[in-house]
Amino acid sequence: MPLAGHAVVEGNFVRARSALQALGLGAALSSRAEDVAYLVQPAAFLYRVIVEGRLAEIILVEDGDSPPLLLTMEAYVPYYRSVGVRAEPISRLGVVLREVARRSRKPIGLPPQTPISLYHKVEEAVGSDRTRLADPLADARVRKTPSELEVMRRVAAISEAGMRTILEHCRQGIRECEAAAAGEQVMREMGADGFCFSTVVSSGPELGLMRELTSDRRMELGDWVLIDMGCQRDGYNVEFARSCFIGTPTIDYLAAYRVVRGAQHAAIRRIHPGAVAHDIDAVARGFIAAAGYSEFCYQHITGHGIGTGVWEAPTLGPDSGERLLEGMVVAVEPGVFLPGVGGIRIEDVLVVTESGSELLTTFPLINE
Repeated sequence: MPLAGHAVVEGNFVRARSALQALGLGAALSSRAEDVAYLVQPAAFLYRVIVEGRLAEIILVEDGDSPPLLLTMEAYVPYYRSVGVRAEPISRLGVVLREVARRSRKPIGLPPQTPISLYHKVEEAVGSDRTRLADPLADARVRKTPSELEVMRRVAAISEAGMRTILEHCRQGIRECEAAAAGEQVMREMGADGFCFSTVVSSGPELGLMRELTSDRRMELGDWVLIDMGCQRDGYNVEFARSCFIGTPTIDYLAAYRVVRGAQHAAIRRIHPGAVAHDIDAVARGFIAAAGYSEFCYQHITGHGIGTGVWEAPTLGPDSGERLLEGMVVAVEPGVFLPGVGGIRIEDVLVVTESGSELLTTFPLINE
């Protein structure tokens, strides 16, 4: 039976098993936090992975009917079992892998990012001929199910409440860290398990050099302010970005803002099943260049997938030949950064639909 009767986990397990079968694997093993979150709820493991290292939690999924197995620290096994998760101590990894090898003659797949120490443990247990670098869990995760999208919409609502609070605090004399803390408090009060990353509230001329750090700087009249933030709940992430101006926006600010907004809209219009990732990136950059801002164009990618990982496939970048598929969830985040002046980014998260795309983040744009 699938884990704990959780609808999201049930659907994810089915997709993971299908991905294994498509790659001819008997099992897959991963120490990535986002893979554990994909197959195990609740996601209380995340803190331990950060504090205790990448091998604090390992997930094993087999090409069969048995639910995924979480290999975790000895002291945590009773907790996971108490909430319906199939768990064993990491010390039994070798024994578990040998049992898997006996049940299946197929290879065991590991993600390319697997720590070499774990790779060697698998080789020792099943032999190098039974160990293959493959990423079936990433293949399963890339397209979201309706149940996953329902979770992400709830997470988006919490993130948007945090954004609303931060914007209310963005005024003359308020420190960046105070505004960020206010937003994080609201998200926690609404049930966020954690944050996608440390909330960014960045202001002033150094923002033009892409200083995306939250400091104790007090916001001043005339500042351009970038807010990039989001939260995580039930293992899923939603982050997005808005930009604002302290005081009455200047003509220069509004002109730059319209360029970024136009670039994002142009990129989103290009999103549909079958679209090539680098074409979406090129549309956004081309719009900015045509508006005369090419030397101020953002240096990062135009967007990325998001789900149990904050940054996952597909990558909307200049070198990415990935094709979009229905059910993919992507963030689109063009921007312009003017040295000595400030920067602007507008980012939203959307799902690729049969006919185009649908926004999951619907927070109003500023200066509209």
